[in-house]
Amino acid sequence: MEELLRWIDAGRPIRFQVGRYRKQVASLELVFASGFFDMAKAVLRACEWTKDEKDRALHKAADEKQWHLLHFWADEGLPFPCDFFERVCDSGDKDLMVKLVQSGVDPTRDDALADALCYAPIRPMVGFCMSAKDLGLPGIDEQIAIALNCLYRSRYHPGRTAFVRWACADPFIEAPSEIRPNFPGRQSLEAHEWEDDYPQTVAESAALYGDLKEFKGLKVDTKDPRIRAVLASAALSIQNGVFGYIIETTPAALLNESDRRSCLGIENLVSFVYREFSPVDTSALLRTLRLGLEAGCLWNPQEDSVGCLRRTFRSARAEDVAAVVRLLREFNQGTAFLDEVLRVPSMKCILNLVG
Repeated sequence: MEELLRWIDAGRPIRFQVGRYRKQVASLELVFASGFFDMAKAVLRACEWTKDEKDRALHKAADEKQWHLLHFWADEGLPFPCDFFERVCDSGDKDLMVKLVQSGVDPTRDDALADALCYAPIRPMVGFCMSAKDLGLPGIDEQIAIALNCLYRSRYHPGRTAFVRWACADPFIEAPSEIRPNFPGRQSLEAHEWEDDYPQTVAESAALYGDLKEFKGLKVDTKDPRIRAVLASAALSIQNGVFGYIIETTPAALLNESDRRSCLGIENLVSFVYREFSPVDTSALLRTLRLGLEAGCLWNPQEDSVGCLRRTFRSARAEDVAAVVRLLREFNQGTAFLDEVLRVPSMKCILNLVG
């Protein structure tokens, strides 16, 4: 240390040409990689370093896991690179992450926080998320939702998924199910051959792709008004039992859309009496439909969907359509709409079966 100080005091060079191509290396990088605190402190203050030199020194310290030097950097009030947040997540040091954010680093840049929640030590990451919410940082809930959706749909780490949900995630926030190509669960996602990656809540994903145990594990609040959209997804996968669970645990007042008094789940059940992607057992469909109608679900489709429902009915077996129509009429649902759908000659065979 004394020799280093004498070297600096003598005005000797602190940038070196090394290697075959005489690449210039700043001594700041070398001492930050070594982890010697006093040396790093002395070299940092020895001259005016460029931004690139400082950034390279920080990345060297992160590469070598010299987290104490990053604490020193933050305590000095020095700026970090704008994309540096993800580098410190491996440290498992919640306080260091908070210091980075307080210095101006954006944890939501390039979905860095969402990515880290999928692979970094989970308890410090969850602790950071809670601290970030207390600090009022924008975009934190969306980052957690992205991570939860990625973890759930990739099946990469069920334990981590449950912990993220239990600690801080809202399963009703829309989020894509992938982050970027280096996400560790990407190969699992490709193996599952999911539908196009449109924004979807993890509650909807669980209702559509999962089973009842998984859905309950996410602790979805069925008394939240946002459950209506989840019910609509559950209607597309009636064999997993999620639809029935939501119907049984959700107050009747929340089952129907308030603007036109209609249940999206019941609309999906009727519209998908014929499904190209998943053949439906008619008896299961009718049991589920009756369960919803008995619980107070209503069926009042939009007026401009007459033609679409006609095409659906033509594609399905006439006996299945007739059974659905009889059930709707039993509960006096959408009577005028049904009459309009069935009034054309192509629907005559269905009317004959309905009686």
